Amino acid sequence: MIQTTIGQLDQYVAAHPRFETAFAAVRRLAEADFQAGVTEIDGRDVYVNAIAYETRPREGSQFEAHRAYIDVMYLKSGREAIEWCPTERLTEITAPYDAAGDALLAALQPGTRLYM
Repeated sequence: MIQTTIGQLDQYVAAHPRFETAFAAVRRLAEADFQAGVTEIDGRDVYVNAIAYETRPREGSQFEAHRAYIDVMYLKSGREAIEWCPTERLTEITAPYDAAGDALLAALQPGTRLYM
């Protein structure tokens, strides 16, 4: 898990071969007017899924884990708190890993709260 600002993204480019492309897309997104939808940057290897939504209470939320993709999240406006926990510490799996959707779901438990 990396939490940073747009101005500090370059520190993390070496962490993954696709981060340079992904971070460039985040910078363009930050400067443009918001438009919802999926935009392919490098095919389906790097893409933007821009969504607008109302945040929901912690109660009823779940952890989500991926294996094939890495979420690079950018909050264009508003506020949100998300929680993070290492996957090996998840104790109550509510939906086993599904390769087609690249997601495993688990009940919330104590973790690290990140404010975006």
